[in-house]
Amino acid sequence: MTRSLRALIVEDSEDDAALLLRELRRGGYEPTHARVETAETMRAELSGHPWDIVLSDFTMPQFDAFDALAVLRSTGLDLPFIIVSGTIGEDRAVAAMQAGAHDYILKGNLKRLVPAVERELEQAGQRRARRQAEEVLRHARATEVRLGRLLDESSDEIHVFDAETLRFVQTNAGARRNLGYTEDELSRMTPADLQSEYTPEDIVALLEPLRAGERDRLRVETFQRRKDGSTYPVEVRLRYVASEEPPVFVTIAQDITERRALESQLLQAQKMEAIGQLAGGIAHDFNNVLTAIRGYAEFARRGLEEDASRRNDLDEVVANTDRAALLVRQLLAFGRRQMLSPRVIDPVVVVEGVASLLRRLLGEHIELTTHAAHRSAQVKADPSQLEQVIVNLAVNARDAMPDGGRLTIELTDVELGPGYPATHLDAIPGPYVLLTVSDTGVGMDAETRAHMFEPFFTTKEPGKGTGMGLATVYGIVKQSGGFIYVYSEPGRGSTFKIYLPRVMEEPAVMLADAAAARPSLSGAETILLVEDDPAVRGLARRTLEEQGYTVLEAAGGAEALAIAASHVGPIALLVTDVVMPGLQGHQLAEQLTAARPDLRVLYVSGFTENSVIHHGVPEQGVAFLSKPFGADALGGAVRRVLDGQPG
Repeated sequence: MTRSLRALIVEDSEDDAALLLRELRRGGYEPTHARVETAETMRAELSGHPWDIVLSDFTMPQFDAFDALAVLRSTGLDLPFIIVSGTIGEDRAVAAMQAGAHDYILKGNLKRLVPAVERELEQAGQRRARRQAEEVLRHARATEVRLGRLLDESSDEIHVFDAETLRFVQTNAGARRNLGYTEDELSRMTPADLQSEYTPEDIVALLEPLRAGERDRLRVETFQRRKDGSTYPVEVRLRYVASEEPPVFVTIAQDITERRALESQLLQAQKMEAIGQLAGGIAHDFNNVLTAIRGYAEFARRGLEEDASRRNDLDEVVANTDRAALLVRQLLAFGRRQMLSPRVIDPVVVVEGVASLLRRLLGEHIELTTHAAHRSAQVKADPSQLEQVIVNLAVNARDAMPDGGRLTIELTDVELGPGYPATHLDAIPGPYVLLTVSDTGVGMDAETRAHMFEPFFTTKEPGKGTGMGLATVYGIVKQSGGFIYVYSEPGRGSTFKIYLPRVMEEPAVMLADAAAARPSLSGAETILLVEDDPAVRGLARRTLEEQGYTVLEAAGGAEALAIAASHVGPIALLVTDVVMPGLQGHQLAEQLTAARPDLRVLYVSGFTENSVIHHGVPEQGVAFLSKPFGADALGGAVRRVLDGQPG
């Protein structure tokens, strides 16, 4: 069986080259060759073709073996170089070997050629294999170093521990940074030393399914303990590597403190949204009840003497109804369903305007400081509601400082970048005005902070507070398009940070309300009254009829359409509840005004989430009366709408 051989022959004699080729064929090779006799041609062949071996004459007229060796070395190729010469002295042969030749053969003894070629080809192959192995090893070492560097840069903790002893055999820099231990300290520890929830027996039981091959990986959430004793939540992923000697467990632990905080924010937001919906629904129904109680109490006290005991009793009923109505308005504020009158305002003006009230409210034992950084931006909010936010927070702070302290109110302009929502769930990047209210009071623990915005939650003694102050603050801020964060610890006071969207508009001129003359409450027009609550509908009908109006009443939208269609005379005004079963108030108004273009509309509701009144803000030109209302309020609103006056 012949073997291929690519031989580059450095020889000036064609006959001598032929002898070499014949000897190679006799030895079982089928050579591919080229003959060169100058440095230039040799260099060209080495760069242009692959060769297995170089066979070189020792002496040629203009080129010798030393020159040929120099050309070969300049290319960086590791090819066997065998000198084949007619005559070569021993000293010259030694010099050639020292220069890099692998063997020399006399032309008169060519029977040594094939064995020499075979030997040198084998040794060249071994050298190539060794270089490749060394290169692989260098690459592996470089990769190991690079991988180690990358693992050390990772914020995740990577631990490798012995499957039998459970002692750590390797940890990355991230683990050492997070835990506070040195590599030497960790090498004497086991996972049980870092755990605050699992005993050593628990850990052995946890690892057994991996060791037994029942599972290929495991994921658990737990708490790890640092060297200083503090703990933090981690998600740990474990794998069993049986192929190692000895077998090991590999774990990757990720600090999930930030994730837990975001999950907590999400749960809190969902809880507050659910409570808000419930509060708004309760307020809507409760307002109907309060409207009826107040209205019929007013009817009952008419005609009674000023000093009659029953009149005093009814006065108390009306007064307490008003107190209940205030509580309902607070529920609506929390549920983001109250009426707002937003305008572009300078919050500095609001803070300065309420400061004098706060100083009387706080008392001399509490120092009040207000500060506004250089600002030019405004916010769009209801000024009275913003005042209520500040007052409620101040009252809360006062109660947290019974022995005195300091209350600080600050205003600054801030720009929230795109990374801010990563740690603050309901935040939206953009420009804001930051209202900060800080106190030096008793502070709050984590349990109190988790419930502080919930309606009726309070840490005060019975009778000392309703628990609606912070709930109202939360609702107003949310309804104004902002968000609020609280930072507080026991003994270290509380800081409320309120972010309100910034607007670059001129603030509206806030004029004092002129004392308006009491409007007439009587009329003779025909009114279509639509209200699904029978008690409220009966009260409103009686009130309007006593004021001289003709009242057509309906319990819902479909009935109202039928009455309007059959009524032959004019209908001056539609008084309709906003939220009703079936046809909603705005849908009823659209259909009736299409048939009766001159019909005016007054909306009535204890709750304002609908397509006519968005987020508690009435559309331009929409007349609205909030429940609960008394006879004078209803009569005045009706008269103003009929007379075309602003509502």
